[in-house]
Amino acid sequence: MSIEIDFVTEIRRNFPQAAEYTADSFLGRLHEEGVWNLDEYWKLEYAIWCAAAAHTAAELPREIAWPIFRLFSYFMLLTNAHESAQDLYTIDGIVDEMRLALSERFQMVVEGFFQGTNVNLGEWEPRNPMLS
Repeated sequence: MSIEIDFVTEIRRNFPQAAEYTADSFLGRLHEEGVWNLDEYWKLEYAIWCAAAAHTAAELPREIAWPIFRLFSYFMLLTNAHESAQDLYTIDGIVDEMRLALSERFQMVVEGFFQGTNVNLGEWEPRNPMLS
């Protein structure tokens, strides 16, 4: 059993070019405050997973695909900046081991969206609480 979510709105909450964008979203907080908000991360991961379940690779709507690609691109930029000793950007609110594991997981969920296949979120630890 999973929690119902408006995945388009949740994705757009994290996308600065969208009217629904909010600085309290996962990417908003990561960018503005350098804080990994785990509750917001779970919502975004689940929203992208739901988007993958709702669309085949052949029918990806641009209004969803473009924001997901941009979110992934910026997410990777920020996590790589955190890793660089020469960059002053840091991420707080999560231990490095968990951040690395969730970064890899986020990549797999995004890749699943673009491949038209969905990863099994229920097999991963920690379990996304959006999957009841």
